[in-house]
Amino acid sequence: MLGSKTPILLPGSLLYQCSMKSSTSSSKSSLLIPVIAGKTRLGCSEKERARPQKVEVSLKIKFSKLPPACETDTLEATPCYKEMSEVLAKVFKKKEYATIEHLCLHCVHDIEKYLSDFTWLSDAKLSLTLKKVAPPVEAIKQGSLFTIEKRL
Repeated sequence: MLGSKTPILLPGSLLYQCSMKSSTSSSKSSLLIPVIAGKTRLGCSEKERARPQKVEVSLKIKFSKLPPACETDTLEATPCYKEMSEVLAKVFKKKEYATIEHLCLHCVHDIEKYLSDFTWLSDAKLSLTLKKVAPPVEAIKQGSLFTIEKRL
């Protein structure tokens, strides 16, 4: 139900959460893509970077108002999940990275550049978490994560 604060699950493990008030201009919503998977050359040594490592990105956009697609039902009126995953895939292939912090920053910059075409996003917030799925440290069992949050 659109008026509730209960998360709405959509196909493909995407989460779109809306919180409606008296009018759509004061509504808040967010788009969450919990896992965008890829591989990149990441690690503190050349040996570790020699083979691609599994990484996952979690991306959340908090809108200050409802995206136009809520009213228009057009794909052009909201960020495209496929295009954002392609942006990240290019970042993963662009170069080798020694740290997840540096890779995360490159991901944020390129997603921010993609989102800049959506002028209505001027007051939105982007949160991007990068996870190195299997760092070569025996005691770390569920990966290592780094998050950057910023206003667009």
